[in-house]
Amino acid sequence: MGTIWGDSGGTPEIIHTITRQDLINDGTLLDLMQPGLVNEVRKAGFTMPVAMTATAFNRYCIPGRRSGDTTAARVWDMLFMLRLAIRCANTRGTGNCNMLRFSAKIGPRVAHLKAVCSPMDPEGKPGIVILLPEES
Repeated sequence: MGTIWGDSGGTPEIIHTITRQDLINDGTLLDLMQPGLVNEVRKAGFTMPVAMTATAFNRYCIPGRRSGDTTAARVWDMLFMLRLAIRCANTRGTGNCNMLRFSAKIGPRVAHLKAVCSPMDPEGKPGIVILLPEES
């Protein structure tokens, strides 16, 4: 997912690489492909792995005690709006970008989020990460 490059005498070298799984293991990302949420990912039409920063997930996808909705329902709302934003971007001819900002009504609040599509593992397979606008 990320690589830090160094320069030793004019030759770039990899100093550190971090993968999607590393970020899931340390709690930075939440894997939406886990049981209980993967069905929402698939119903929304996503075929590649989708993850979300823990900060964004905790802010928007954990329902309050009195709300009556579920985490899965909130994840579905967010993914549905992301899917619509992707379709709109594609029809405007901007579908080649790897970052997309979108908004979704999740529970009682409107969430302003961004989604980044990039290689997420050492083999370079693509995946989507959903995060807050101020996160990178």
